[in-house]
Amino acid sequence: MQFRRLLLVSVLAVLASSFGCTTYVNIPPQANDVASHNPNQGSVLAVQHQALSAVVDYYKIDQPFTVSPLPKTAPSFCLTMAHNVNCNATVDRIAGAPKIEIKRLHIRGWNAQVDIVHHGSQIVESDLAGTDLQGDQVSTELGNNSRQAITVSLQYQMFSGWRTKRVKVWLVDVDQVLLAEVRPSQVDMAP
Repeated sequence: MQFRRLLLVSVLAVLASSFGCTTYVNIPPQANDVASHNPNQGSVLAVQHQALSAVVDYYKIDQPFTVSPLPKTAPSFCLTMAHNVNCNATVDRIAGAPKIEIKRLHIRGWNAQVDIVHHGSQIVESDLAGTDLQGDQVSTELGNNSRQAITVSLQYQMFSGWRTKRVKVWLVDVDQVLLAEVRPSQVDMAP
């Protein structure tokens, strides 16, 4: 009986690794971690693609815009990712067009979290749901800054890949979100 359990666990581990599931990734690297830091791994590229697509869907972007994947992502992957996210997406900077920039990515087993900065964003009314704030109050508090921090939480699903669980738009200054150190226990594991 014990042998069957060991065999089952071994087979499941081999299957999970064969599906390209990277279990521990930090980009950019954190102090004293043993995680992978390669932005060109298949699962990291898939997480970036899904997170960018979630932001484009959330803001319903239908004009030309720029996408900026993680630093050190191979140029060929950047071009492919931009094309697959949306037909209006490009990696070339377009003057006056919105820009969606991936700043941080963390993968913990079947869960991932991506921090994104959307340059040229406008406050969407649904961002204010559950608050007493109005759009003009938020703009004043953020210094009329057109950058907005977004955290996309994803989950890996067998046979269908990475799927978006939640898109969290932060109503605080972008630098406050990006300067916060993320510990493994803080990666969103909630449904």
